Amino acid sequence: MDRAWIVIGLVLAGAIGVIVLGALMVPERQDDMWVNIVGRSAQLIALALAGGVVGAVIHDRDAARAAVQRRDAALRAFLDEIEAAFGETKTSRRMLRTLGFDGRRELTLSPEQVQGFRAQMALLNDAELQFEGLARKAATLAGPLGVATDATVTRLAAIHGYLNGVMQEWEADPGAVTAQETTAALLAWPRFCAFVGYDDDAPDSFRRGVAEVIFGIETLVGSVSTGEPDAHP
Repeated sequence: MDRAWIVIGLVLAGAIGVIVLGALMVPERQDDMWVNIVGRSAQLIALALAGGVVGAVIHDRDAARAAVQRRDAALRAFLDEIEAAFGETKTSRRMLRTLGFDGRRELTLSPEQVQGFRAQMALLNDAELQFEGLARKAATLAGPLGVATDATVTRLAAIHGYLNGVMQEWEADPGAVTAQETTAALLAWPRFCAFVGYDDDAPDSFRRGVAEVIFGIETLVGSVSTGEPDAHP
């Protein structure tokens, strides 16, 4: 933008210089020359100012468009990370249910079930840590998220807290799931049972603790692009 005004100034100075030089070369017509200087200078100034205004408008429009594109790209990348963590959580839950850990019943566990259980809990632990990191990251995205920042941080932290509660039950008794033993110990893990269970209306259900919160985050972050974010947690 500064360069444009420099060019405009040089054009004006050059035009006036040509007129002044003409007046000096033809002294007997200096009065007419100065009249021309005033008239033509006024025209050039008007044109230069008009060009400057148009250039400023175009520059501001392009800058605003670029800012929106950068913001939207940052939000899309952030949502992709959230979806990746959500995907890991769903995969872990689905596999735990497939392995037979989806009901309040006693089963004798096979080595394959135990190995699968530990693998899926490790995956769930990874997802929990991702949500913890995403909550911290959201706090640093105050620019792109705008007034939705606090609500996004709160919701991501809530998911992390929910998954952490599920993990703590296992971490408190990691030897409870052993081959040739039964799943009786899992009946004392209410958060784990609610996480893998089918009662979506339970207070600690997967739907309430994760799925609905994810939907709220996606709606919240997506609305930032429309300029009307719902900032309520």
